[in-house]
Amino acid sequence: MFTGKKFSSMVLVLTICLAAMFGAGFCRAAQQEKVDYYAVYLNDQKMGYYTETRAVKVGKVITTTQLELEINRGEAVIKTAATEKHIETVKGVPLGFEISQDTSGMIMTVTGKVITGDKLEVTINSMGKIQKQVVDWPKGALLTEGVMLLSKKKGLREGTTYDVKMFLPQALQATDTKITIGARKPIDLLGRVVELTEVKMDFSMMGTAIQTIGQVDSDYNMLKMSVPMMGMKMEMISCDKTFAESKNDVIDFTKQMFMASPVGLQDADSVAAVRYHLLPRGKNKLVLPNTDNQSTTPDGKGGLFVTVRPVQAAAGVKFPYKGTDKNILEALKPTPYLQSDNRKIIDLAKEAVGDTKDAAEAVRRIEEFVHNYISVKDLSVGYATALEVAQSKQGDCSEHAVLTTAMCRAVGIPAEVVVGRVFVEEWAGEKNVFGCHAWSQAYIGGKWIGLDATNAAGRFGAGHITQAIGNGDPVDFFGLVSNEQWFKVESLEVLK
Repeated sequence: MFTGKKFSSMVLVLTICLAAMFGAGFCRAAQQEKVDYYAVYLNDQKMGYYTETRAVKVGKVITTTQLELEINRGEAVIKTAATEKHIETVKGVPLGFEISQDTSGMIMTVTGKVITGDKLEVTINSMGKIQKQVVDWPKGALLTEGVMLLSKKKGLREGTTYDVKMFLPQALQATDTKITIGARKPIDLLGRVVELTEVKMDFSMMGTAIQTIGQVDSDYNMLKMSVPMMGMKMEMISCDKTFAESKNDVIDFTKQMFMASPVGLQDADSVAAVRYHLLPRGKNKLVLPNTDNQSTTPDGKGGLFVTVRPVQAAAGVKFPYKGTDKNILEALKPTPYLQSDNRKIIDLAKEAVGDTKDAAEAVRRIEEFVHNYISVKDLSVGYATALEVAQSKQGDCSEHAVLTTAMCRAVGIPAEVVVGRVFVEEWAGEKNVFGCHAWSQAYIGGKWIGLDATNAAGRFGAGHITQAIGNGDPVDFFGLVSNEQWFKVESLEVLK
């Protein structure tokens, strides 16, 4: 289950994407080299800092950002960090990028080089395993310097609007962004009041609409940005180095990750189905996916009626998958977080599956194997890849989910990682609550079957509410940072 530590690790990756929006286009005057410092707040509590450096070297502009976050879980201090570098020409033409991400000592680096103007060569290094791929570079996509030059060209006149395609290296994709220039007004920057111009950035990530609101001075320096995140408010505020690196507040989000249930739900994973009435926390309509295990109906008031009825895997379906559906085939491919082509994971998958040829039996065995294989079930791991879990045998729900999913793919069974909410009768002193959780789903006989290797007793059941589905990369779950997917359970009903 996601608690304080898992929260910080996922938020790190998602915040990097938002930080890219923060720096891009409104960063600093075009000096040869300048370092800007910002304090990072969540719900008015300081949780870290962010820096941005711009340097011009041999006709290239190199923009480097660093982000460090810190939270507390009990007496444990949990730190996560990331560095991202954008490399461009002085005219803003993208040349490449470099990323280094450290989530609780687990380091991943990603480098990208734009080749021939329309292709991107990507190299990913995780746990010493190097993956290379060539993908399309989105036509017209810009990095930091290119967006800054466009922003200066458009100006800061109130009412000005324009569109820009920003490339976000963490997501390896571009997002179409609408920029709207607002009024100039006094803004409080940690006690220092400055006249700044409001800049709104509206964009979409993984199907989720996000709006950031920034405050810019006349030299295009972004001095403050705010964005809703996981039902809370995240802010980056300009400050000096001493304050940025000063002691952070004691932030423990464990209890904030739980959602109260209106009634108890005994044996949630053994009942046939549950119908939930969910109401959004914010003003926007609640949007959740429809799956083979979950159906949704709008209540006409911004909320949803969600019925969770787990489907059972059909017996007699052989594997590996031999179909031609492109979407299903995608769920067979190795990814940076699901290294299903790695010998270690392949061997574990074969050991788990044994001699069965039946896909339903194979995933059941994989689920059981992963539950027993991860011997240290605690919150000490940040956000690990499947290979890291295979080597450490340690972690919580997301570690169980990525290893289960990768092992399914390794034997030719399409599988994905799912995140959402799960009902628990008691956790960390809280009773009858829904906690953030991760599990897997495998494609068997035309249906996606839920798998939960974390849950020893009931496995996947009607107590699971799906919010997002992906390949295990935290960026796949970007929508979880928005208010649209944060809700309360108004009522629930057990169905037959």
